[in-house]
Amino acid sequence: MSPTASYAHTDTEVAHPDIGRHLTGKLLVATHGGSGGRAALRIAEALAARDGLPIEALTVVEPTRARPFDYIPDLHVFEAAEMDAARTQIKALMIADTPRDERLPDLSVLLGNPADCIAQAATETHARLILLGLGHRRLVDRLLGGAIPIQVLRQVQIPMLAAAVESAPFPGVVVVATDFSTSAIAAARLAMCLAAPNARVFLVHVQPELAASHAGTPVESWLRIVQQGTTTMFEHMHRALGPTDELTIEDVTLHDGHAGVARTLRRFARDVGAEMIAIGTHGPLTTRRSLLGSVAEAMLRTANCAVLVSSEDR
Repeated sequence: MSPTASYAHTDTEVAHPDIGRHLTGKLLVATHGGSGGRAALRIAEALAARDGLPIEALTVVEPTRARPFDYIPDLHVFEAAEMDAARTQIKALMIADTPRDERLPDLSVLLGNPADCIAQAATETHARLILLGLGHRRLVDRLLGGAIPIQVLRQVQIPMLAAAVESAPFPGVVVVATDFSTSAIAAARLAMCLAAPNARVFLVHVQPELAASHAGTPVESWLRIVQQGTTTMFEHMHRALGPTDELTIEDVTLHDGHAGVARTLRRFARDVGAEMIAIGTHGPLTTRRSLLGSVAEAMLRTANCAVLVSSEDR
């Protein structure tokens, strides 16, 4: 465990009797044929098979940016050929990844900015969940690049699962970041729908370090007050989540040791072998109405596992 974060578990660990955990609505999978996008497609197909959901697949070809002295006789013909080639490539990958007894998802090929097209398609199709690849495999590329998942989330309030290359359907270890808001509870509910039947789910609240004293009150007294309040909020969250099947739910409070929420959360996820991190945000990332909004962006740029972001409050 990292020396900069102390892990204080509450006494609440809940295992509930069986009850259905299923999604409803359409799944939108965006892929350009990369490993992360193929992982997203496999996850979507597993969810569709379990819950009987329709899938729509989408790939986007960016417009050709011709330089002044480039010779392209007919740009529209050239771009149409690019779109046909993309359709052929993605179809071949879908055939390779889809079980023989399952129907291939419908595939749309669009021309435009990838994030804009994905956001528009998700809105127009009333998608329940957007699935796509986490982005570049190398961390430095995601830190410096445009990060399409982040660009999409800046435009829509539809939940999104960004799959890592190694991501598989139904993760067995899930970390849910919580500030106890309604959006954090919604993210936890959705994460439980995506998790394996007997998954271990950590509800993680990160507390900032307190100053040596606060308004003349010893820090130990403040810590007791904060811990009591946190325990109460965890209990409220459990009541709001309701029955959680055979999942094992564990409440965890972390102290960030001045490392910051995102780094503390990422270290914990690494230590427990998390296969998915779930975060609830309040509105599109552009509004930044909560700390978890910036944490979500940091996770999408730096996480090594799948990241689920939900900005809904239901």
